Amino acid sequence: MSIYNHKQSYPKGSLHKFEIKSELLRDNPLKDPYKRMVYVYLPANYSELELELPVMYYLAAYTNSGSGVVGWQAFGESITERLDRLIAKEKIGPTIMVMPDCFTCLGGNQYIDSPAIGMYAAFIHQELIPIVEEKFSIKKGWQHRAVLGKSSGGFAAIRFAMNFPGFWGAIANHSGDTGFDVLYRRDFPTVANVLANYKGDVHHFIRRFWQAKKTHGTDILTLMMICMAATYDPQDGDIQLPFDLKT
Repeated sequence: MSIYNHKQSYPKGSLHKFEIKSELLRDNPLKDPYKRMVYVYLPANYSELELELPVMYYLAAYTNSGSGVVGWQAFGESITERLDRLIAKEKIGPTIMVMPDCFTCLGGNQYIDSPAIGMYAAFIHQELIPIVEEKFSIKKGWQHRAVLGKSSGGFAAIRFAMNFPGFWGAIANHSGDTGFDVLYRRDFPTVANVLANYKGDVHHFIRRFWQAKKTHGTDILTLMMICMAATYDPQDGDIQLPFDLKT
């Protein structure tokens, strides 16, 4: 162990992953993969506990996904290390955490059913959760099921509680998106200037974004604005900008 003890050791849980073939995402309008990886944290000695455990579903922030959430951290804890510590110190009881991949070519997800992106809320509630809770030793019932997330994932946790009453026993919102007028309106001029180079063609911009060898901050900002527009204000199943480029 390092003399500075920057990474304490606790009984380690295990990380499992498996693939879901989603029928709800199969024909999504962005042609994003309908086969999705799911990462599942199981506490130390899971197989020896012989208990059904509560479960938490972690929704990643914009630009992140399940595989990114479980990644090693140089100067902090990964989500799995944090769970190991909290369980070992009896801050929480043994629990299972599920981290799905819901990434899209628009840079992330708001986890809302959108005709311009796909049926991601339905995917989580109708496909992911039943499969997970059948596959692992999980307590049945809403009171043993929680959803949490950061940024876009935190906002989604609130929306899930509102849109699916009686389904979730607890939620946690970490820096969730709020105050959309204040949050995004200030960036309209920057995004408009970027899209002017593509004559306002958002699909052309998206193609060039993924073809580029290097992206800039304004490119990611523009992609995020397009993602939000596709999520909250699609028009006839397509992406509608929240402003007029000419005015």
